[in-house]
Amino acid sequence: MVPVEEPLRGIYNSLRTVSSSHVRTIVLDLNAQDSKETFNQEYFRSFRRLDVELHRIADAHQGIGKTVVKLSANNPFALGLCLRRLRRRGKLVLGTRFGEPFGFGEVQWFGA
Repeated sequence: MVPVEEPLRGIYNSLRTVSSSHVRTIVLDLNAQDSKETFNQEYFRSFRRLDVELHRIADAHQGIGKTVVKLSANNPFALGLCLRRLRRRGKLVLGTRFGEPFGFGEVQWFGA
C-alpha cells in the first residue's frame, strides 16, 4: 500500500527518468479497489504533480498529440481532469475495468 504522505511517488520517480524523445505511449494502470488512500485530496495533488512530468515528456515531441497517455483507473474521468497540461501537448485516453472482482479484468478503453 502506498503511504498517504507520498502517493504515486514511484510513478513520479519513474517518469522523471524518461529522457528519450522516442517515448510515444505511457500506460498508467491505477485500478485500486477499496483503497482508502486513493481519491483523497493528497492523491489528487500528487496526480497534478504527475501532470508536470507527463507534460514534459509530451513536450519533447514537436507536435501536439504525438504522445499518448493511457490512464486506467476506477474513476478515470476525475483523474483525467488533473492532467490539464498534458492535454495541451498530448493525447489522453481513459479506461477502466468493469465488473471484475479486484480489478483484474481486461481494460476497456473509452474512445480508443
